[in-house]
Amino acid sequence: MNEALAELMGRRVQVWSVGGSQGGFTDDGVLEAYADPWLRLRKADGDLLCFPVYHVRLVKLLDRLPRDRHLTTVSPELPPGEPDER
Repeated sequence: MNEALAELMGRRVQVWSVGGSQGGFTDDGVLEAYADPWLRLRKADGDLLCFPVYHVRLVKLLDRLPRDRHLTTVSPELPPGEPDER
């Protein structure tokens, strides 16, 4: 799988595609899968869209995660008196 697409799996994206004489389209949703040549996008209303990759112009990331994701994770609270063994 393309490394750039792998990083976008499970993330909210906008797919810009071309549709012949109808011009271009944009669709927002969660990128679910890529199996050459199909890109699968799940929209917020539950609709599933599949695009042949040769009709896709752009896959734009809509939700940005912090650069240091591992530094922003939340740890569960320790009960009072429990030592922190991290």
